[in-house]
Amino acid sequence: MELLDFDSRMPGAPRLSWPINTGPDLLRWNLPPQSLWSTDSSRRRAIKQRHVWKKLAISELATAKLICYLVLKSNVHQLQEEFFDDLPESIQDIVRRSRPRVQRDLADISFHLESAYRMADDSPVHEIEQAEYIRRGFLVVPEYTQDDDGQFLFVAQQLNAAIRAAFSSDQLSSAPEQQSLAVAKICHNLLISSAPPDVQTYNLLILGFDRWNRPDLCREVITALDNAKVRPNELTCAAILNHYVNNNDPTGFSKFISRMRGVTNPLMLANPNIRITKAGQDRLIRTAAGKIKQKVYPTPLVFGALMRGALKFAGIERSMEIYLDMKEDGWGLDTQGISQLLEDCALRGAWVEGYLLWDEFRHLRSMGKIDRHMSKTYACMLGLCERTGKQVAYNQVLVEGVRAGLDRRRLASSAHAIALRAKALRGDEAPEEMDMNVGDSIFIALSDYGNDAREGGEEEKDSVTRRLGSWFRWGRNKRQEE
Repeated sequence: MELLDFDSRMPGAPRLSWPINTGPDLLRWNLPPQSLWSTDSSRRRAIKQRHVWKKLAISELATAKLICYLVLKSNVHQLQEEFFDDLPESIQDIVRRSRPRVQRDLADISFHLESAYRMADDSPVHEIEQAEYIRRGFLVVPEYTQDDDGQFLFVAQQLNAAIRAAFSSDQLSSAPEQQSLAVAKICHNLLISSAPPDVQTYNLLILGFDRWNRPDLCREVITALDNAKVRPNELTCAAILNHYVNNNDPTGFSKFISRMRGVTNPLMLANPNIRITKAGQDRLIRTAAGKIKQKVYPTPLVFGALMRGALKFAGIERSMEIYLDMKEDGWGLDTQGISQLLEDCALRGAWVEGYLLWDEFRHLRSMGKIDRHMSKTYACMLGLCERTGKQVAYNQVLVEGVRAGLDRRRLASSAHAIALRAKALRGDEAPEEMDMNVGDSIFIALSDYGNDAREGGEEEKDSVTRRLGSWFRWGRNKRQEE
């Protein structure tokens, strides 16, 4: 969970280093404040802002819905009596309730959440007070505030620390009772906190439940994030995309991509009063209704998750087309992302696609850009050479690896292991062919990502992408002729 160590909205917090990648340099001042790479000045401006009453009310009701779902799906109420002794009384009253009672609460809370969405920010005082009175009638609805002095920021940090401790203390235990007990403690912290959950809270929950292999709980957290209208950051997007990939859900993957693009139900809306500059015109889309849809900023972290899903759901050939299209629009893969695609090429014996990726990696190396994933990339390329019988290329790659300071025997051994895996996957155990309908939907969702906001003619392609794209299309056509 090392990425979580850099997930903070506080100015001065340790910042994740920008990974070397095939995309453009980072323009930090264009990032939203919740980004892992945002500037301190952007974060300072953000933490000075306060939620209006409606935003707090929505957060309270969304959290209450989440608590109800977590209680129902983790079967906390089925715990033996001895486990309840470890729980505070406030949460005991909720988890001891029968399923029908919790389901009734859930239905009522859902109704009031929809009502809160429809209320205007400047509603009359008596309507606001009436809505407040109704919310306080539910034991499971928390009461959130944001004080002028900013103490709520530290309360939110305490909430996140408590949730992280709940996952850490039970991470080695597979006993359902222990997990149910941990869920109850998480619900307790969400309930008693006086500060609303922030994006870090949701990231902790998604990654924590994913580590427990509880996709049902992950789905509820993702829904709660949307219900509360919390703006995601790169870690959120990557975690959600990986959730859909891990659970073989191409439909959920495609729909989330559409939301990242701002096509349907966008993840984020920008201030409608801002002026869209040339630097932001590819990410900000002004609608006829006067709203501004905001796309996800291109980062290697999110792109790696995108390509992982494209690889699984659309296949290697279309993944490479998607990669080239998105690279033109400012997206880039780091060496870890290149390695995961190159490894698949090695297992499938996809020489043309693999060579394209190798050329991209060599371009990074020519710029002096190397990192700790370099040895994996070399091993994958060597495995591809061995798998496809390219002995001359194998020797050249091995010599380059040794000159880069890597151990010859370790490289050869790792490459041979990949080649053996590829051999084992041949025949009946070969990677399954892609469902073409699924592949089509993923390709459509991803291939035009950067073109939604464009006006006018095509941007000029950079020379590396143009060269690689021509080589890829030539190689693919030649292979089809054979």
